[in-house]
Amino acid sequence: MVTVTDGVDTMIRFFVCIALLFFAIVTKPTSVSSQVSCNSGNPWVTQFGPIITGDLMAYGPNCNQFQDSGSVGTSGIINIEAFGADPTGIKDSTVAIQNASNSITNGGILWFPHANYSISGPININFSQTILCTKFLGASFATINNTGGGGSALFIINISFVTVRDCTLNRAGATIGDAIDIGVGASGLGIFGIVIDNVELVNHAIGFNIGNASEYKIINSKINAANCFLIFNHVWQGSGASHISGNECLAGTGNSGAIIHSGADVRFVNNKFLFGDHAFNVIWDQSAEGNLLIQDSSIETYAVSAIKMNFSFAFDRILIQNNSFAGNSGTGVIDLSNASTGVPINLVVTGNGISGSGGGVILSVGTVNQCIISGNVINFNGTGTAVALLSNSNNCKVGGNQLNVATALTNAGTGNTTTY
Repeated sequence: MVTVTDGVDTMIRFFVCIALLFFAIVTKPTSVSSQVSCNSGNPWVTQFGPIITGDLMAYGPNCNQFQDSGSVGTSGIINIEAFGADPTGIKDSTVAIQNASNSITNGGILWFPHANYSISGPININFSQTILCTKFLGASFATINNTGGGGSALFIINISFVTVRDCTLNRAGATIGDAIDIGVGASGLGIFGIVIDNVELVNHAIGFNIGNASEYKIINSKINAANCFLIFNHVWQGSGASHISGNECLAGTGNSGAIIHSGADVRFVNNKFLFGDHAFNVIWDQSAEGNLLIQDSSIETYAVSAIKMNFSFAFDRILIQNNSFAGNSGTGVIDLSNASTGVPINLVVTGNGISGSGGGVILSVGTVNQCIISGNVINFNGTGTAVALLSNSNNCKVGGNQLNVATALTNAGTGNTTTY
């Protein structure tokens, strides 16, 4: 017998599908490289010219306007529960979710419609798709819980053009394994066009493990992990940069917010980094040159140094701009003193507010060909040395900073110009 309740339920499901279809159409992608130039008013560009030669240049306001890489495609909206996923979280839904994802072979939406799903192993994303964990009208997000106790990532992405939106990924028990792997097993030129938006990662050793990938975007997410980002073997793909913006990273003691081994063009903008030994631990040990931007971010309560850089190969440009550094208990807020064979070409540190206590050298600079350090406010309550230019720092311009320290500057480099 067909009841009134059945009719209402059918109508609700119909309108949910129509709403999701509309969402997918209005977020139809455009090329991630077709953005307007963002060079206007950027001090890096003024001094050194554009970062790259493509359409997407030095990061500035209103320059993070990618659209989602996923679309409704020809597979439509795939409800994981139609493949047997258990919305109560009692039964293991790994196989059901994997089968649902594999059914999307030419673009589509993998929909998690309810609150709680349990998996015991990784979900391999083998085809381009949008993973959407939002209930109708955004009432709440679905949570995917890894209850298997293993160290595999919850989502493994090794295909281009995948979006993950509005999901919570939780690992039960010990803080081990990755939450999301992006391009870790990819070969050749790697993958690109990955969008992670409004995702919460809970209780992982590594939040995002980013391998052979570029032109990705991670935004508006909250990461609670021993290390929030691990970027390794990052490759150049076309002319687009990768953006990590609007996120909150809570790193574990003895660990780092972001560990960067190599890259092409990675831009951290408007993020908040809390706790850990370092907010950024840059270990540039690959032969590819690259650009690194850290801008408009809050970096607090780090135990050793907020930014620690160790170079084995050349870095092209580094811009550290308009950030707030606070709560430092170590003695090297920005430590760019260590390198073996590599020499970063250009370094700009400008517009930052740096405060704390503990003395020592607050901004240590070595292994640079040219640098600009200006417009910063450095307040260590009359202790410490604001800037130390080491013997392998060359052609640096230091001046125009507001200081409350014991010593403004030490200069052992060559061709440096300093004014206070």
